[in-house]
Amino acid sequence: MSFNKYTLRISLLMLTVFLFSNCHRKPATFLSNEIKLSWLSSPSLNTPESVLYDEARHQLYVSNINGDPSKKDGHGYISILDTNGNIKVQNWVDGLDAPKGMAISSGHLFVSDITEIVEIDIESAKISGRYAIPGAEFLNDLAADDSGNIYVTDSKKACIYKLNKGKISTFASGPELDGCNGLLLENQYLLIGAANSILKADLISGKPVMYIDSTGPVDGLKGLGNNEYIISDWAGAISRVGPGKAKVVLLDKSGEKINAADIEMLPGSGLILVPTFFDNRIMAYKLNP
Repeated sequence: MSFNKYTLRISLLMLTVFLFSNCHRKPATFLSNEIKLSWLSSPSLNTPESVLYDEARHQLYVSNINGDPSKKDGHGYISILDTNGNIKVQNWVDGLDAPKGMAISSGHLFVSDITEIVEIDIESAKISGRYAIPGAEFLNDLAADDSGNIYVTDSKKACIYKLNKGKISTFASGPELDGCNGLLLENQYLLIGAANSILKADLISGKPVMYIDSTGPVDGLKGLGNNEYIISDWAGAISRVGPGKAKVVLLDKSGEKINAADIEMLPGSGLILVPTFFDNRIMAYKLNP
């Protein structure tokens, strides 16, 4: 084949396209110099959605969806891990559908499960209550206040329900709660992660107001102090945000299709615990001092 000017032009064009695409290709993983990997659990979990630290027992609970996040199939269960990521009890409590967010109150573990809140007596490892929420579609994260009230987001209904002494009520609702998910109680306020913001609602009125804008989706939400927060984006990113501050991405594994669901932080350790959903593990990252 003769190498004429036309062939040369085509070759140069192909080279330009190749170089451009590689220069703009997203790296498989981004890890900032602010955090480092500490440990990985065994990949024997089943679609882990949330991890919660039990300070009284110094152990971790992990909610395993083990199937379709919206399907009532009875396949979901809770695991217990130690704080080094070792699985102590794989199927600690089963008989759930697609368990997600968790909170502890008065020795009981409360778990969101699609359209109901499930109460588990921690000492006996038995389900002690089920609270169906009429009209609920996709219950997600949970939070418990000092008075024993349980709050739960419904990501599809743009509302937050409240469980008080076995009774269900609507705590807040409205378009500003579109995509609501992660919850955090802080100084008599409920912080609410939404589709692209963190809202703030006082516990008396339940009226949400803008607190931090342009966050991206907020699956998990944990406080660092000094009005700074760690958030997770289910697609695979962990970031630091605060009111009036630029968002700082600490980790992004979306290029590897490794998710970052409902995170936990171990008090005093700087450890961020990340349920990886379809990757079937908990990953622990330590914030550098």
